[in-house]
Amino acid sequence: MRRLFLTASAILLAHGAAQGARPAPDDGLQAGAAVRDITPRPDMLPMERPPKVQITGFHDPVHVRVIALAQGGRKALIVSTETGKGPYAPQFIAALSRHTGIPADSIFYTATHSHAVPEITAPVNLAHRTDGSETHTERWGQMVMANMLDAAGVALRSLRPATICIGYGQSFINVNRLTDYRRKDAQGNWVPARNLGFNPTGVSDKTLAAIRISGEDGKPIAMIIHHALHGTVMHANTLDHGKTAISADVPGVVSSALEREYPGAVAMWLSGAAGDQNPIVQNDFYWRDPQTGEFVEHFAGDAYLLDYLGAIQARDAQQALAAVRPVEGRPELAVDYIRSAIPGSNGGDYRVNLRMLRVGPIALMGFSGELFTQLGLDIKKASRLPDTLVVNHVWGEVGEMTGYHADDAAKALGGFGTDGRYQPGHIAQALSGMAQTMLAESEMWELAGDGVAVHRGDGHVVLTGPDGRPGTQDDDAIVNPAGKVLRRGVTTFKDAQGRHYVALGRGLRLYAGEDGRLGTGDDVVRGFGRYRQEAGGEMEPLDWRILDMSGDRLTLIAAAIVDAVPFDPADRSNGWESSNLRNWLNSRGGRDAKGDRRGFLRLAFDARERAMMVPNEMPASAQGFIAFNKLDAAQPWGRQTTPSPAPRDLVTVLSGEELFRYFGPSRIATQRELGHDPANYTNAYFRPTRWGIAQGLKANIGHNGASFVGYGDAWTRSPGAQASDGHAYGTFLGSTGSLNIGRSVASPYGALPVISVKIGR
Repeated sequence: MRRLFLTASAILLAHGAAQGARPAPDDGLQAGAAVRDITPRPDMLPMERPPKVQITGFHDPVHVRVIALAQGGRKALIVSTETGKGPYAPQFIAALSRHTGIPADSIFYTATHSHAVPEITAPVNLAHRTDGSETHTERWGQMVMANMLDAAGVALRSLRPATICIGYGQSFINVNRLTDYRRKDAQGNWVPARNLGFNPTGVSDKTLAAIRISGEDGKPIAMIIHHALHGTVMHANTLDHGKTAISADVPGVVSSALEREYPGAVAMWLSGAAGDQNPIVQNDFYWRDPQTGEFVEHFAGDAYLLDYLGAIQARDAQQALAAVRPVEGRPELAVDYIRSAIPGSNGGDYRVNLRMLRVGPIALMGFSGELFTQLGLDIKKASRLPDTLVVNHVWGEVGEMTGYHADDAAKALGGFGTDGRYQPGHIAQALSGMAQTMLAESEMWELAGDGVAVHRGDGHVVLTGPDGRPGTQDDDAIVNPAGKVLRRGVTTFKDAQGRHYVALGRGLRLYAGEDGRLGTGDDVVRGFGRYRQEAGGEMEPLDWRILDMSGDRLTLIAAAIVDAVPFDPADRSNGWESSNLRNWLNSRGGRDAKGDRRGFLRLAFDARERAMMVPNEMPASAQGFIAFNKLDAAQPWGRQTTPSPAPRDLVTVLSGEELFRYFGPSRIATQRELGHDPANYTNAYFRPTRWGIAQGLKANIGHNGASFVGYGDAWTRSPGAQASDGHAYGTFLGSTGSLNIGRSVASPYGALPVISVKIGR
């Protein structure tokens, strides 16, 4: 189990002023909010959303909404888009974090799951191009990103003292959609069948929760409406001459109605555990033919259905808002994140995550995928807090499971969305247990961001470590990507921007990496050296991950693939000693893909930095490594070896053995789901920089699964094979973590530098 703790005062959910509630003091809750239109322009259409629905026109606008919150010097964002599951969370959260300075782990990112909006479910190139090569999706992505960043900035600039309230009502526009039918089998016999439909006796939660944040004047700053409903009234509508017109669906209608009622306020709609909940009527009609039992589906073009159901839920929301009660005093705030696993149906592990956002007695439990309603009810029942709301589509990491997740009873009956790749008997207990654990720990520790926790009793500060839990054996340690402890008993400090770091010596600082937590193996040393990273070639500070610490020596690997470089442009040898790549890295005459011979060492480091560098000393290994040899059709998977010891250069790249040693075998569940043995794959995944892509590097676009989107290929120093055709082939690290033989050494593949630095005097 791997867990992510955030600051206990970091993310504050919206609740607002009601009679008897006092505005927050200066160190209390502050809130601001903003909404921006992200409806695609006509020149951005047509676009597509799964499953191959062509979107060609418009019915009603779609928006991004941002609520900014702050308390005690800490800030956070809640971001919701009126889309299905995107835009692609890892990419957009990273941009929000860079733009606002708010850590990625303090951004609560979700979507309304509206089904008549285009989707961005994978990384997309958002760099503006004038050569006409931009796709409609890329142009829309640029628009969404710009408006999302603008809304975040406005929300932060409008922060002001606020109070919080929560209330409940009911909304009866949802219904369980898994229906029992009968159909005829091949012999003409009637047999049971279960599919999409209308099941008024099935499990369904009609509860509608309303959270309100108000300013000192009692007027609402923001509202949150929470209900278990699929945004599918307008799914596959035929309003645009038989094709689909864009619509934010019921969530958008409700939010817009409340914003008209309360000018200046932002109304955000959150999806509850709605994996098996549809609107009571929608444009996508389906049933079983009573004569044959065959499944029938019909798509209509009637917008009045949306107007009707939207008006009903807007009224329901108003009634719940009228019944809100204040959260008295200063609420204790906590955010937590648990990564865990349950037995998979294929015998491996199946990843399950749960996020918690707590404000005093109110807790939001966010799940990355689509929980069925019963699972949401199970979590709520097990919670020690009555005001627990389960939210679907809350994600932020590559590899999170975003599909349907059915409870055991629904899984046993079968039907749409019940074929999740996990064994029954585990998921409800796992989710409820994670919720209880987070709630209990939030009362003992205040989480200060960046993987740092402060004990509420004696005030001592700890790094929570790979398990994310304060007070355990892995606290206060630096670990490498494979999980090896490199140093214990470290102390954290804060920089001028409020970010936690570990001082390594000689001015080097270790910060949290992509996962937002120090002490997890994802940490980065920031700012040692500079290199071209953007497409235009601008020199920017480099980030490095720690592979090893020995005495006062640090061994570091670049956090991204820095450039495209042929191993041997002459296509003669796959040996490292005389390779072009080795010479380019050490500025000894080698050239990059475009012919530049200045080399990495000369370009990236100044004289002071070069004086801190020492030759790399890689331990010898006789174990070899597993690689896929494309040239050996009979036995492609086999053990390879690298000559050792490695030459003692200031800059090198890792061998196949070293990639397994420093990163370990793959921990991405998709490997096993694709039929791969994770033991044959490393857990080394690196993205090329925009500069690298501009020089010819490729990024995975998802043909191996969404878990690998955005990662690239990079050379190792291990030899590959010499083919009978006279060509030399090198060994490279692939975007799925595999080591591969089968690409010509003349190919411009990724350069992933490794350096050693002395941090002692």
